[in-house]
Amino acid sequence: MVFLKFKKGKFSTNKLISKSESFKKIRHQKNQSNSNLASGIREEHDYCVTVSDNLNVIKPVSNIAGGRSDEEVELIYDRTDILPDNLVPLNFCRFIIEIDLIIQGLESCSNCMKPLHLKDSLGVLPRGLGGWLYIECKQCIRVKKIPLSKRHFTTPSKRGPGVFDVNTKIATGMLHVGLGETQLSNLLASVNLHYLSVSGLKTREEEVGAALESYAEESMIKYLNMESNLQENTHGLLTCNVAKRKGIVPKEHKCSKNHTGSSKGMEPALVVNMIKDVINKGVDIKEIAGYDDTTGFQRAQNVLKIKLKKRSDKNHIKKNISKQIYAIKKNYKELSQRVINYIMQDFSYMVAQNKKKNTEGVTTGLKAMVGHIFVDHSFCNTKWCVFLENPLAKFSKLPYGKPLQNLELKKELDRIFIKKLSIQAQKLANLASTQTNENLNQMLATKAPKYKHYSASNSLSYRFSATLTVAQKNEGHRYVHEVHESMGLSPGNFTIKRATFMDKIRRKYSKLQKTRKYKRRKIELKSEKCNSNGIAVVLEGTTYESNIDIEDDITDQLEEIPTWKQITAEENFPIIVFDLETTGLSRQSDIVQIAAVTEKETFSAYVTPSKKITPQASDITKLAFFDGQMYYDEVPVESSPPFEVFANLIAFLSKFPSKPTLVGHNIKTFDCHILYNQLNKLKMWDEFCLYLNGFIDTRILCKSEYPGRQSYKQCDLVSDF
Repeated sequence: MVFLKFKKGKFSTNKLISKSESFKKIRHQKNQSNSNLASGIREEHDYCVTVSDNLNVIKPVSNIAGGRSDEEVELIYDRTDILPDNLVPLNFCRFIIEIDLIIQGLESCSNCMKPLHLKDSLGVLPRGLGGWLYIECKQCIRVKKIPLSKRHFTTPSKRGPGVFDVNTKIATGMLHVGLGETQLSNLLASVNLHYLSVSGLKTREEEVGAALESYAEESMIKYLNMESNLQENTHGLLTCNVAKRKGIVPKEHKCSKNHTGSSKGMEPALVVNMIKDVINKGVDIKEIAGYDDTTGFQRAQNVLKIKLKKRSDKNHIKKNISKQIYAIKKNYKELSQRVINYIMQDFSYMVAQNKKKNTEGVTTGLKAMVGHIFVDHSFCNTKWCVFLENPLAKFSKLPYGKPLQNLELKKELDRIFIKKLSIQAQKLANLASTQTNENLNQMLATKAPKYKHYSASNSLSYRFSATLTVAQKNEGHRYVHEVHESMGLSPGNFTIKRATFMDKIRRKYSKLQKTRKYKRRKIELKSEKCNSNGIAVVLEGTTYESNIDIEDDITDQLEEIPTWKQITAEENFPIIVFDLETTGLSRQSDIVQIAAVTEKETFSAYVTPSKKITPQASDITKLAFFDGQMYYDEVPVESSPPFEVFANLIAFLSKFPSKPTLVGHNIKTFDCHILYNQLNKLKMWDEFCLYLNGFIDTRILCKSEYPGRQSYKQCDLVSDF
């Protein structure tokens, strides 16, 4: 008779003995099972081991040994193996293993003490990223299970097979980097790593979340004096919602719902709750900093019956002022982006110089900053105003170095800065900064993106705990291995190394951000970006606008200048200096005047435009067009249709014995675009090119010949040379 017994020595029941007959059939089908299974598995590499040659895989049997498949099984008859249902071959997918545990497990068989070999592996029982390696001993026909990685127990009794550490740590990593279950599983599957099931990952998340929240509470108490505005927000729980739909009392659970009012009422309510929590921890609060568009401050005083001082956020104040300036921008052409940036920069400097509750300094500074840009230096200070010592100095950050002159604009700025803000001088002299909180909110967004719905469960609380108390804020990246240690897991040498490196980078960058050089370079880059963007908008024309694609004719707006070609110039080619005047500053503007001159020849013609001449262009060119009549400096001049003018221009170019070259300053970025668009619209570009050698931009030429100059403007070059 055949007997089946467990490792502990207890004989099996008669019911199990009756299954021995099925083992004989399995043994008979063993070879066919191996070949069929091997044909269904795609090997990742041509050098991997084939199933049929080296793996002793058989058809799985359900519920072997009374459901105790997690124990080592000894089979005392023949060489038939009893394997669990979900055993997979070694080349089915990848697993995360700890080599030292594998080596330790291969040292000897538990029965005969003979060494085991990997080539005798029967497969792996997956458990998330870990699992059990089943190996057959060729000496005693015994199957041994070897864990692929370390394990721990989640209950004091330490019963069962335990939980693989790597599965718990992958849940920590998911919270740490802000991934969701689907994203994490897709990432692991893309490298063919076995991943956890949804329920398994949720269980590990709850295990880590409990440790994170405990760690969070300790860290919040530790850093309470450094953090004045911690924010934790969730919106209800699925358990409560299900119970409400069914009309029953929800079961006992950890509920994350903490607000039932409107979304706009959430912020004041949270301010009250946070202040209350801090007071309950024994911390005395005297003042809070925040925005001026919420009633949280007043509500906290009324509900909690305490006296608090409110400090406004300086960045929010600046934002509100800039909105008022942008609102009047459309009425004043002088308010370019460059001028607005200069005004706001002056305001920031003024506030910084009087931040130590210097109310009188703020009042005087508001008057000085407006008068300063209009050449009224009666309130200026010699510490920062160079005009008091050198009245002929130029503004380094205003267009052309000249002050503003529009008195109507001055009245508007007086209304904004003097009439409105002077009465708030005491508040402006004691502003605070909530940048730390904004940085915290940015971290929260990486842990729990708004487009992901985590608020229906405790997942949101776990993710916020990973941020509010530790991740890059209170403790730095070291919180990952410290939480693992608090759970009884190994901290991980490489985890510690990575955390140390990231915290070092963080401290270095934080120190760099406080330097004057960094702040100055940040302003320069912002200015450069603003200038380049403005130029690009002009050159590109209208590229995005409501209903632009359904207009009748947008061909002109979509035209692009062909790629420039390198042309070999003829010797002694004629030089023609030319200039254009246009209806505006965009690439779709019409040409209103063309002028060209050589040593002996000249050409000048006014062109009848099809578009209105903008006020800005008219101020520069002194040209105007009303009722079919062109005016120059209010004097009527004769203009001709575009086709006639360009035909005369081509005739002018054709008179030269060799092809001439057109020369102008900064023509590559403006004049050439306009000229091409006009000629191409009239189907005259090809004919124009027959009589032209090419173009020379003197601005680019001067940059090449005289590098390092502060200015390459035409007026500066003329005055210097």
